[in-house]
Amino acid sequence: MNTPKPLELVVAAHATNEFADGSDYAVLTADQALIDNLTRLLRVCQENGLESVSVTYYLRWDREEALRIQGDSLRVMAHGAFWVEAHPKNCDWGVETESIDMDLLLKVVQEGEKDLGESSDFRWSNGRLFFAPGAGADYLIEKIEEDGEEVSDE
Repeated sequence: MNTPKPLELVVAAHATNEFADGSDYAVLTADQALIDNLTRLLRVCQENGLESVSVTYYLRWDREEALRIQGDSLRVMAHGAFWVEAHPKNCDWGVETESIDMDLLLKVVQEGEKDLGESSDFRWSNGRLFFAPGAGADYLIEKIEEDGEEVSDE
């Protein structure tokens, strides 16, 4: 199996309360270390009959400073999906990324920048991979690239 080169993954995000104004996206680095971590945590779930497992995981959130987001956790489910969740300081609600299927992410990353088709929730743009359900990836690309926002988590 080819080791994927590190890439910037921009994932749609939302507040866990319908009345809150949370982050629109989060940025993480999809690299071999992330894949190894996801695989290890999935195995922990499956070998121990756990529904999910969470570990500390840092990434960059849209509006992170304004919301004072803290406590980032990577949650891996036993069925092979993952997301990241956190909490704005002094709020009774959280923010979380959309759930991503680990096998699908690995497939997209290994195949590299190719046309994924309109039905895919993934989109490539300028060397970055965007993920959001439905037409959401197109919205993220417009929001970030047309506004000239820098999303690097470095």
